[in-house]
Amino acid sequence: MVKLDDALELLLPDAEPALARRARDMVQFLRLLVADGRGEPASRVGVDFEVARLDLEGGARRELRTALLEIVRQHLAHATGCDSFAWCGAPRVELQACWTLVTETRAELSWMPALPAPGEAACAVAGRALAAAERLESEGDEIELWRARLARAQSGRRAGEEAFRRGLAALLAGPALGTASAAAWIAGLCECLLDRGAVREARALLLEQRDRVASDARLCQLLCWCKLLLGDEEGARALQGGRRAPDAPLPGPLHALRAQRPAWLGLLPQRFVESARVAPRATASCERSEIGASVCVLFELVSTGELRASRIDAAPGLRAGLESWLAGQRFAPQDPGSLQQRLVLEQRTLVAHRGDEPALAETLGCGATLALALVPLATPRGELAGWVHFEFEHHLVPREERLCAFARALSTRRLATVEDQPAGVRPRLRDGEQSLFAGLVERLALRGPQRRWWGFRVHEGRPTLAAEGGDSTLSAPDAPAGQALLGRVLLAGGHLGFAEPDPALSLRQGSQSGIALALRFGGRVAGILVVESQRRADLSWPGGTEREGQLVQAAASLRLEAFRERHRERHGADVWFDLESPDFLSFSARLFRAAESECSVLFAGPSGSGKTVLARWLHHESGRARAELLELRPAALASDSAWKTALARARGATLLLESVERLDLAAQERVLRWLESRRGARASDSCPRLLATTSTTAAGLGLALDAALTRQLERVRFDLPGLRARRFEIPALAHAILARLAVEEGVRAPALDDSALALLWRQSWEGNLGELEGTLQRALLFATGPVLSAADFDRLAARFGRTLVRRLPSRHPLRSDLAAALRSTLLGTGRVNKTRAAAYLGWDPDTLVARLADLGLDGSSTFPDSTWDAPPVAAPRGEGSVGVAMEEAAAEGPEPGP
Repeated sequence: MVKLDDALELLLPDAEPALARRARDMVQFLRLLVADGRGEPASRVGVDFEVARLDLEGGARRELRTALLEIVRQHLAHATGCDSFAWCGAPRVELQACWTLVTETRAELSWMPALPAPGEAACAVAGRALAAAERLESEGDEIELWRARLARAQSGRRAGEEAFRRGLAALLAGPALGTASAAAWIAGLCECLLDRGAVREARALLLEQRDRVASDARLCQLLCWCKLLLGDEEGARALQGGRRAPDAPLPGPLHALRAQRPAWLGLLPQRFVESARVAPRATASCERSEIGASVCVLFELVSTGELRASRIDAAPGLRAGLESWLAGQRFAPQDPGSLQQRLVLEQRTLVAHRGDEPALAETLGCGATLALALVPLATPRGELAGWVHFEFEHHLVPREERLCAFARALSTRRLATVEDQPAGVRPRLRDGEQSLFAGLVERLALRGPQRRWWGFRVHEGRPTLAAEGGDSTLSAPDAPAGQALLGRVLLAGGHLGFAEPDPALSLRQGSQSGIALALRFGGRVAGILVVESQRRADLSWPGGTEREGQLVQAAASLRLEAFRERHRERHGADVWFDLESPDFLSFSARLFRAAESECSVLFAGPSGSGKTVLARWLHHESGRARAELLELRPAALASDSAWKTALARARGATLLLESVERLDLAAQERVLRWLESRRGARASDSCPRLLATTSTTAAGLGLALDAALTRQLERVRFDLPGLRARRFEIPALAHAILARLAVEEGVRAPALDDSALALLWRQSWEGNLGELEGTLQRALLFATGPVLSAADFDRLAARFGRTLVRRLPSRHPLRSDLAAALRSTLLGTGRVNKTRAAAYLGWDPDTLVARLADLGLDGSSTFPDSTWDAPPVAAPRGEGSVGVAMEEAAAEGPEPGP
């Protein structure tokens, strides 16, 4: 008798293992069926007939389910295309064999899927096959995993990411967790994150699951790619080691990197399988997060030939330097060899990756930017209309087709203006306020997934939307202003929150929790920050002195930003004050309190210290802000008629008398009579309010003016320090002035290196801001390079016959100068840098250490006492004289280099 295996070998010599196994099971079942019909005992056959029948039916179902899932696998691979990181595993069976098996069962199971119709989408075919597999009573976890993969292919990366997050959360919360199944869910989520460029988020997820990464080849491969894309080549090599990479093909973006970074060939050894391109999916929003960019700026060439940034979307941490960077971009196409110049000449998409050089040029992110892409935009006639500037903090730049599709959507999307909007819905958002609120969200650590935030400025008791951001998948409210939440915060002047859904308070429908923080300064709510989350009890306000201080500073900055805009509109010039200085912050609070009164205010300080600007700010914060501020020189009071004309013009407004110490006796008499006549006047009266400025000290003013008039003017007096007493403001002030002058002159602002800042810092600046501005104006006009150094200022000083202070006297130094040097050179961590502080003083570090010891200063946290609104301090002998300072420096020994 021929044995079963021998017979099958003769009949099916070249059969596939699966077919041979199926044939053996069928023959065995037939033998059992015959034995059962004859009544033979089961022991002769060796297995029970009923068990064999169930096993045969189960094996058939398992084989059919495997075929269906293989159909799903291969059609999803076709749907996602070769540019996606998505991978469902290598094909296990030929697609044709799977369809043959499925088609054969349709006679018995009519609900089995039919062959694909002509032109039917791959996702639709995969969906039909997956539905049939589910009816075969497949394992629930496995079907859910395939459903998440189908959602990714059908609805895009965001939908897939949400599905994988839900599935992974449910799996991790379950009682039993298989390593293989968890790895598949984690891999799917990471693939979605990488598809939208969220490389850091994908790396963080993998590092959280480092135990599973160590035992799974696919997860290890994904982590290796993440490290490589973030510039950690050494870490990627260490992780790869001698491991064998899985059979996953190389995604298109990584394949493109191989040509640009040949050193990475060993780290990207996988094959690239070219397949049908999947058209870039149109997105509802043109947010930079859709492609993983840190900066997205639309530059347009206007009719005058100038370059204008018409749409800006930058990461909050990069917005501080946005204004100066945009000013420099106007000239980028003129820089020889720049990427912008190549774009203009070649008019094609250009991509550059950071290599061995420290940083990419022409980027807002500087050292944080690892890749830069420029996508040109053309007019219907083919002329260059502008370009879109993309920056990435990783090397995962989307393929050119996707970048171009995003750029086209960005350029064709209509940008609504204030006039286009219904009243009270969505006003224009200002860059300064957007940066202010975004930075506050970052500092307070309120940013996170499933959170969205809105910033409101408050003007005349009404909140207006000024900034917004957060998770781009969460839509903004239709009409945020006037909601109950904002009204309650304004009424109470405090913070408000909700931990459970509350439609009466939330700005966005569906928010589960939220907080509204009042930005209060000077007795007034200047703004409101609202943060809402999709998760319950996700937000709370821990309070604390440091956090409340950040809110106070943000409120002051918001009020200053409003004044800056008003000042630019009326006077054509920008202003700058150091609101990070605690003493100026307290000075501002006193200024605002004075603005609420109707009494006269005197601003005293040296020429160029900012008296007129502060008087304008006080008027802006007063109840007369809508009226005019009439600025008068002493000559305007030369006659009775001139004085009466000025009073008539200033009805209901504010008068600013400048340099009152120069008023003659007749003019003093006119002002005194008018001040005495307006006693008891109410704020609503049309009688003007009086502000005044003087450059003399209190004693000098008493000698120059009538005693009664002096008493009237000095009811509220603000003494402003000169720039020499505010040395710690000079570095930031120099940068701000230079940037403004560059915009006014229409040139690129050069950078100031540390030697230049140190040289500017140690000058006496007898002319205060005016002298500093003049020095920087000359440096800008005669600059010969992109960076100004101390040597450049030396050459300019020699050309104009000026002498610069090379070092401050070290024999009897001012305590305030030492403290200002330490404060001006603080590290980012808040620690002092004595070496750099000594360079600012013009000393060697040992001299600084010795002088600190002489004065009993430890150098850790010793900063100047309040210099704002404090009486001026007399300088020691020769302190204000450049010549004496130079003589003392020469007597003390050789002068160190800058």
